[in-house]
Amino acid sequence: MSRMSHIAMAGGRHREERRKAVKYLLLVRFITITAMVAIVTKTQTFYDHHVLVKEQGGFQSQCTASVRIMVDSNIHLLAIDFDKTLLNIHTGGEWEGSTEQLQTHVRNEFKCLIQTSLEQGILVAVASFSKQEELILSVLQKLIPERHYSRVTVNGGNNYPESTGKKKQIQLALEDFPKLSNDKTFVPNDAILLIDDDLYNVKQCTYEGHRCIHFDP
Repeated sequence: MSRMSHIAMAGGRHREERRKAVKYLLLVRFITITAMVAIVTKTQTFYDHHVLVKEQGGFQSQCTASVRIMVDSNIHLLAIDFDKTLLNIHTGGEWEGSTEQLQTHVRNEFKCLIQTSLEQGILVAVASFSKQEELILSVLQKLIPERHYSRVTVNGGNNYPESTGKKKQIQLALEDFPKLSNDKTFVPNDAILLIDDDLYNVKQCTYEGHRCIHFDP
């Protein structure tokens, strides 16, 4: 193959990577308004240093467009951190109030993202270090119709090595879904999207070949 052909192929790959990055930026624009958002793809990390402004079209249409980005990007599993990501507070795994009280701390962006993802056939998992898994599951189940219960799982606990980020929680989620719904679909690493407020977890996620978004509200 000629040198020019190699250059053309490389240019095509870079354009494809940039196209994917732009898609993920649109997704992040929906879920957070922040001064700096890191979007980690399989190959690169992109930063937007501008305050992101809510786009026209309304909340629901932005949510729908964001999920469409995930579907177009072949995301099969959406994994979401709990404290300071799905929630606007940090429970430390020691919440003493009711499920209803905790539910008021769920961010509206993620309510819509979870509901719409499930409607589009994307599996949803909460990946947390909290030991209050039953409480987290109760919060999730109040957000979604009963018909989607088998497509949602929670994996928490602090007995996982934090040095591997959310690797173990995601592995357990992938083991849970076939048991819950008899869905034997194989989910490749790059079909998993993790959203987490901890940049370390995001970096570890990339080592596993997953798609990752650093949520930095």
